[in-house]
Amino acid sequence: MSDPSQEPPGNQPSGPPSDGPQWNQPAYPAPVRMWDQVKDAHEPPPPVLVAPDVAKDLLALPSTLLRTPGLAIPPLVFVVGLIVFMLLPALSAGLQDIAAYYVQFFFAPPALFVFLLAGLLAPRSGYLIGMALGLFAAVLWSVALLTLGTSTSNPAAEPISTDNVALLLNLVAIGLIYGLIFASIGRFLRRLVDPKSRS
Repeated sequence: MSDPSQEPPGNQPSGPPSDGPQWNQPAYPAPVRMWDQVKDAHEPPPPVLVAPDVAKDLLALPSTLLRTPGLAIPPLVFVVGLIVFMLLPALSAGLQDIAAYYVQFFFAPPALFVFLLAGLLAPRSGYLIGMALGLFAAVLWSVALLTLGTSTSNPAAEPISTDNVALLLNLVAIGLIYGLIFASIGRFLRRLVDPKSRS
């Protein structure tokens, strides 16, 4: 009987026997399937328009806000707008013109650019982030209009209603509606140009 250890390498068994000597196994690479590579390379990206899962988005909203520092930019824009609005009477004529442009485009209702920016920065749930930002903006708008809105020395002042409750409800509605619409548009634009954000 021949000794298995004396046999040529080509005649050795493919695996070590349970009771015999151990052989080193050659490491062969896994077979590459060309069709799988072609299929993965040409797999279409997720659709741009999808129906939102409101329950899942609500549960993920706190973690989305905490893990995305860029989402702090739109609220800061509103806070700076409130400060600029309140400082308008104390500014010089030249600075008042510049500050008034900032208030007009980035603070005064409906502040479309800020809500659009929030949607562009949102990794998901853009409509919820826009509505939350709208509520935050409504509070700042109320503070600005109730404290300085009737001041005749403020060049950005507008005639407002004396009914504070109706005014507050009106500002909340503006914030929610415009926040929902324009943050959703911003989120759609991000999904359109960045397929990786469509998950």
